[in-house]
Amino acid sequence: MKARYTLALVLAVALAAGVACFKTTGGGWFIDQYGSKVTFGFTAKPVGEPVGGIQEAKGKFQLVDHGTKTRIHGDFSTTSSDTHSTWSTFGGPCTVNGEDGYSFAVIVSDRGEPSFSAGDLIDITISGPTDYRYYGVLKGGNIQIHKK
Repeated sequence: MKARYTLALVLAVALAAGVACFKTTGGGWFIDQYGSKVTFGFTAKPVGEPVGGIQEAKGKFQLVDHGTKTRIHGDFSTTSSDTHSTWSTFGGPCTVNGEDGYSFAVIVSDRGEPSFSAGDLIDITISGPTDYRYYGVLKGGNIQIHKK
């Protein structure tokens, strides 16, 4: 239940700002707040038209915390991005180390090229039986919010 509220809150804030949705892709690595290397990859593509302020999406999300060996795999259900194409939010259900019952919410910021020297950002919240949070500035890789 807590996972649904977290995801709903992130998306409600983004949608209240008057957003248009863009395809968002990314992959790379960063050092999290605990000093662990975290690798990730994702693609999120809006499908159809927004209904009631929610945009459906399709895509996948993968994350590996190399310090704890935690593996997260998610499928997108919603997405949004700002009209200036600088940030995007997305989320949906996920598994943690193969266990169901979790959801994820991600906020990314595409701050230019090359991405890791421009300071692309990622913030990931995992909600479920155990909550997780990862955030950082990319040290390698790229986050790209594709304009329509």
